[in-house]
Amino acid sequence: MHWISLGLALSLLTQPASSVRPPDRTALHGTWSGDWMPNGIWQAITIELSEDKPGVLTGRFVTRPSPIAFSKVSFDGKTSAIVIDANDQTSGKEYHLVGKVKGTEIIGTLTVGDATGKIRLIKWTFFG
Repeated sequence: MHWISLGLALSLLTQPASSVRPPDRTALHGTWSGDWMPNGIWQAITIELSEDKPGVLTGRFVTRPSPIAFSKVSFDGKTSAIVIDANDQTSGKEYHLVGKVKGTEIIGTLTVGDATGKIRLIKWTFFG
């Protein structure tokens, strides 16, 4: 009986760690939507992430009447940390998103101007 338990424990320890591996940059490409909560009120938000040049993430906050392009995006593949900055030329507000990518979610905080709140985005996925 002890050999069976030992064999089971060893098999679990030697399983590939693919499920806990941080995402690569290409897994970030696409549309992410969700909510953020400044001042205790949930508000809808959408971002689009892409890679215009190899190794350089870009994107935009999808807002009305016009989108706001990211001025800076950094992603640490080892820690899954993502930081996004943008400047709304119309309002003059700075956008600063700090979060962690967890599978198909980005969870963290977003600051727009002087308002800060929790943010949770989910990546759009299509099957077909």
